[in-house]
Amino acid sequence: MLFSTLPIPLIPLRIVWLPRYGLLILLSGLLLLACALGLRYGAVALTWAEFAAQLHATLTGDATNSALLQLRLPRVVTAVLVGGSLGVCGALLQALTRNPLAEPSLTGTSSGAALAAALLLVLGLPASLLWLEVFALPVVAFIGALSVSSLALALARGRDGTAVTTLLLTGLALNALCSAGVGLLSYVADDTALRNFIFWSLGSCARATPAQLLLAAPLLLLVWAGALGYA
Repeated sequence: MLFSTLPIPLIPLRIVWLPRYGLLILLSGLLLLACALGLRYGAVALTWAEFAAQLHATLTGDATNSALLQLRLPRVVTAVLVGGSLGVCGALLQALTRNPLAEPSLTGTSSGAALAAALLLVLGLPASLLWLEVFALPVVAFIGALSVSSLALALARGRDGTAVTTLLLTGLALNALCSAGVGLLSYVADDTALRNFIFWSLGSCARATPAQLLLAAPLLLLVWAGALGYA
């Protein structure tokens, strides 16, 4: 009874001993450290001296075909951009639904992307579209996410507009349907397709290439700028 009657102060979710912007500086430092570790370690680990030499050669343009430039750097930069984009998407969904716990699965976005990706990985591309293989998976996943999200908005729209509660319930229903489709495709998939889908669903950046990065980075930064203007 004593503890139930004591007032509980609402402490902001912030490390109190850090100065202003200190948490941002700390997280930025951890991000740079994670990027350095991602560039150094791989199938062949580099010593810090080898890593510094290859990084210097990459920055000065002396290494055009190194693994650091062609393989590891695109993957690390892609992971940073994707992680930042997930944070932006989460903030937009939370603002849209007025729910601090909102996530893409509530509107069917993530399950729509997963269903489209599973369809592509299991059924494959037609022979006439094999030249699009490098860009097919992210494009198809984006179309699936956009389609299911648009369908949820259309079904939730009523005479008085779109109610947040109706949108969330519709999104959860579509999420269940898409998850069932993913489960069915996983059952009929062969070992290679199933393994590729599992790696994709875990967030693998192994397929990231410099060409994909040069195409995706400006688009993602443009979306970030638009989200900042919307906020």
